[in-house]
Amino acid sequence: MNCVLLLLPLLAVACCHSTDLETKPFLNETETLGNGQDMGSAVTHRGWTYRFVTTPMTFVNAELYCQRLGRRGHLTSIHSYCINHLLVHLVRRCSRNVASVWIGGLQFLKTKRFIWLDGSRWNFARWGPGEPNNVYGREECIEMYTSHYRPGYWNDLFCSYSRPFICKY
Repeated sequence: MNCVLLLLPLLAVACCHSTDLETKPFLNETETLGNGQDMGSAVTHRGWTYRFVTTPMTFVNAELYCQRLGRRGHLTSIHSYCINHLLVHLVRRCSRNVASVWIGGLQFLKTKRFIWLDGSRWNFARWGPGEPNNVYGREECIEMYTSHYRPGYWNDLFCSYSRPFICKY
């Protein structure tokens, strides 16, 4: 059932093509949901809100959480170096102890091609050296490093691991 829920977001298509970086703070402090989960911090850019959620979740649970934030909610897609850089700084502003976060990329049906869960075009990638390497043929989800070890670079990882994450809605 998780696989079905994970593929449903592919039906909703949203485009985010940004060339410049005009951002303003959305929250200056940590906010919590009624269920006590930490909402982290957020920024807005060109009509999109990017929210860093500090509560670690598996990839599937993080995507479901993001979908509950709004009609266009998904784990974030990234379409430029500027957005990639913005998101690293969003995480670091909120917590310097977070080594990596889930982003919304997923290997498509073991094809070695990647897609964004929000249905947008895959037109940017920032893989770390030697990545994606698909260890044991089971690394299908994408984390972005945010700490001092290769900040902003991406790594493919087992989807069952728990990580903080970034939603886009």
